[in-house]
Amino acid sequence: MHIFVEGNSDKTFLSILLDYYNINATIETTDGKDNLKNLPKIKKYNNPVIIFDADNDYITSKNNIINQINSIDKNISPSIYLLPDNENIGTLENINNNNFKGVNPKSQLFAYLEVFGFKHINSSKKIDYKDIFNLNHEKVLKIVNFLKSVP
Repeated sequence: MHIFVEGNSDKTFLSILLDYYNINATIETTDGKDNLKNLPKIKKYNNPVIIFDADNDYITSKNNIINQINSIDKNISPSIYLLPDNENIGTLENINNNNFKGVNPKSQLFAYLEVFGFKHINSSKKIDYKDIFNLNHEKVLKIVNFLKSVP
């Protein structure tokens, strides 16, 4: 599975989630919600997964993704998930507010991970993320179920 996300916060969060739930995937940042159209290599993935923020308008955000994909190739069929819960407006930070223990804004997430030595996700050290995050939160499990359902 190949996942495209907007930025580094999304990549960090999903890396932790994938590691914790033993889901095999590669994550790539697009450096913003309007940059999918600049990634023609997305065509090489059978079913790319796109996880972006819904921001202030769920429908507009989803249509933006679809339009960008169609501008590359109308035959690409991505699986799309819009944070925080694939139904409502919001962002990754809306999950953070309910999910991370003692960490709310994404800038604090990076600082927290760095200070406690958790920043290097792919290190040989096995990290028990449940000490940092509530990885069984309803909104997190919704993302996990989505990822497990992607062909």
